[in-house]
Amino acid sequence: MARKNFLFASSVNGAKALCLRFSLIRTAKIHGLDPYRYYVEILEQIPHCQSVGDYGALLPWHIQLEKVGMAAAA
Repeated sequence: MARKNFLFASSVNGAKALCLRFSLIRTAKIHGLDPYRYYVEILEQIPHCQSVGDYGALLPWHIQLEKVGMAAAA
């Protein structure tokens, strides 16, 4: 999946940003979260973070499952 998407990154920084997004999505899936809802939740909460602990609370293994929803069984 990534190989074809990296063709459209346009720059090294764009490819790094894309890689970061993919890693967030895959980590959410591994932890049983709905990737879209997890991504929306962290993007809404990041502006309110003031400490490293606040950012740590947004990691997939710390976030509340009922808040983000569980991924559909594959």
